[in-house]
Amino acid sequence: DLFQIVNNPTAHSLGNIGQFFTGGTFYVDNPTKLGGAYYRPLMTTTYAALYATFGANPIAFHAVQFLLCIASAYFLYLFLRYPIGITPSLGLALVFLVHPANSQVAFYIPAMQDALFFFFGILAMWSLARFRSDASLFLTIGLLTLSVFSKESGLLFAGMALLFLWLWDRPRFVKFLGLLAVPLVARLTLKANAVGLNPNPSGGPIDSLGLGERLLTAPSIMLFYVLKLVWPWALASQYHWTYPDFTLTGVARPLIADLSIVAGVMFVGHKVRKFGSQSRFRTFCFFGVWAALGLLAHVQLIPLDM
Repeated sequence: DLFQIVNNPTAHSLGNIGQFFTGGTFYVDNPTKLGGAYYRPLMTTTYAALYATFGANPIAFHAVQFLLCIASAYFLYLFLRYPIGITPSLGLALVFLVHPANSQVAFYIPAMQDALFFFFGILAMWSLARFRSDASLFLTIGLLTLSVFSKESGLLFAGMALLFLWLWDRPRFVKFLGLLAVPLVARLTLKANAVGLNPNPSGGPIDSLGLGERLLTAPSIMLFYVLKLVWPWALASQYHWTYPDFTLTGVARPLIADLSIVAGVMFVGHKVRKFGSQSRFRTFCFFGVWAALGLLAHVQLIPLDM
């Protein structure tokens, strides 16, 4: 990555770590402040640590990213063991590790922030399930802080941690909620100072669409993710299609398919509630909300990069 690593002298030394938390991720000919639309200080800190240790050696960057992805799959397995057992957890963790849709997170060095936010996020979820003391909440908060300072998607883990406690460990919920306010306010404040609250990355044609047009495109995006999960064929690093006008193929058919999938999930949930245990139903709701939040965050209602 030329503008974030190779030609970014600020990211070649950990001595500039203060600038990583007060600016963006790109070097724009300003030795005192990094620019760009993104606020991902832990990613730039990781780049600086690797560059200071190994120089401009891509092998070192790739190796660390591979290890983060492998470790993420391992801790995903450890976390899933609590609600669903060992065998299905192992299978799902292996699917997560080798699924082609996740490949760019593993091999594309500028996607280091994705490997970082998920690693710290899933580690936070595991610590929440593994340790039940009030003191352990500080560990979870610390890990979530690292996740949200890697990428804003770490906020999803914060939401899922709250839901986990609400469903399975309610006495710690209020204490955790109070502690969680600290990293969230800190990130909001620092980001506002560094790049603004809502910078536009100008990542594709969807940036130029209004909210109504993005809503029309959202059904096809949701269906895209579901289909690529089942059959990850013809993947790319960027997708620039949009459906700003109501059409049968672009909007109506994907919407019908999405509603059918949602109806199917709700039907299964009804059966689980009716014939399964209360614990199994809570587990179903937990992962249903996780899937829904993940999709909602990525259907481009707020335009994202690439």
